[in-house]
Amino acid sequence: MNKFFFCVIIISFFSCQKEDVAPSENQNSNSTTNLVPISGLSKIDAIDCNNYNVSGKLNKDQASYGLYITIPYSGGNGKAYSSQSIASTGVTGLQATLNQGNLAYGQGQFIYNITGTPTSEGSAQFLISFGGKNCSISIPVENTDNDATISYFDCDNAKISGSLIKNQVLNNVKATVSYSGGNGKYFSAKKFTSTGVTGLSAILSEGYLSVGQGELTFSIFGTPTSSGIAQFDLIFGGRTCTISIEVSNAFSIIQDVEGNTYSTVQIGNQLWMASNLKTKKYSDGSLILYETDNTKWSNNNTGAWCYYDNNTTNDSKYGKLYNWYALSRTTNGNRNICPTGWHVPSFTEWNELIDYLGGDAEGGKLKDTGTLSWYSPNTAATNSSLFTALPGGWRMSAGSFNYYRYYGFWWSTSDNDVNASIIGLGNTNGDIVKFSTSKKFGMSVRCLKD
Repeated sequence: MNKFFFCVIIISFFSCQKEDVAPSENQNSNSTTNLVPISGLSKIDAIDCNNYNVSGKLNKDQASYGLYITIPYSGGNGKAYSSQSIASTGVTGLQATLNQGNLAYGQGQFIYNITGTPTSEGSAQFLISFGGKNCSISIPVENTDNDATISYFDCDNAKISGSLIKNQVLNNVKATVSYSGGNGKYFSAKKFTSTGVTGLSAILSEGYLSVGQGELTFSIFGTPTSSGIAQFDLIFGGRTCTISIEVSNAFSIIQDVEGNTYSTVQIGNQLWMASNLKTKKYSDGSLILYETDNTKWSNNNTGAWCYYDNNTTNDSKYGKLYNWYALSRTTNGNRNICPTGWHVPSFTEWNELIDYLGGDAEGGKLKDTGTLSWYSPNTAATNSSLFTALPGGWRMSAGSFNYYRYYGFWWSTSDNDVNASIIGLGNTNGDIVKFSTSKKFGMSVRCLKD
């Protein structure tokens, strides 16, 4: 049989005729802080604790997250009142906060945000007092997570989707942790705060365990305050483990041999350029052939580059298009087309990126958002990885151009005797396409840190 505890929140609204009254500096921190009407005239006729609403559950030793108490009142006179923060009584560790606002005329509601961590189970008791009108509320605090148990929690192999970058607000970052020995029981919502790199929270929504093996998905929110390792010490179902997530420096800048600059982005264990290659030279300073003529392009079996549609204005955003011979060390004299310390990825390295993002259907996480770079509808684009894939189109082996702003294609170094492997993204879906094509095609290039 569950036991309940009582926490008491006392909220007092006093009517004043002249001056506002400030709380005494000598008030006990565990007692109620009087709510002071800003106007000195705020009042209600009645407050109804019989019909209050609670947005969630309180659970022993679990931080309250997203929990609100809504209490109806009647006879409001529309006047302003100040904010209030109230420490719990009975069981300590809880705080009720009412934000500054205005009473409604007639019927309205007071909404309190409940924060903190209850120290025991029982019932939380809230004594509400406003302008001489009083009522009390009892809310159960349970120990339900004692019933939700697992035998093993595997943080060492946690799957992280999305990137964490210093001073960048997180966008759709999740950590998925496998477990075994689940007993199918209910568990409440939980919140864990990062250490090491601070400023982050891992939120687990309430739910039910699977029987046996399963996964728990934590949504990561906040803004990392530094680069390094963010750690989350998880406690769940009688087991503990620690998730470690790397936070990279936001968009470090690299240069190629010509001085073109490129932002970079950490995705999983890989550091990528966040824009398409623009160089006309190999890293040793030697020139790459610039070819505009269709026939010469078609007949060429050495390294070459071009602008899309031979139009120089396409270079600043979309970069240049290169045939495969320009990037392959087996055909370009063992020269590096990427900046020193970087290389063109193999097909295996592309697949490592794709697997980290969740598979071939997750191409939207790579695509730049909106329709300034991509033609509409640019389906599924979130750019949550910050890779910022751009649709530079391609130049076909015969020399003609196609797919500008509809598709982006990127070379890998992997090849067979005739063709080489590429990956592509389109504007009408979020799929990543993979195929082999003639080495004479002109494609975009992204470089990967050695």
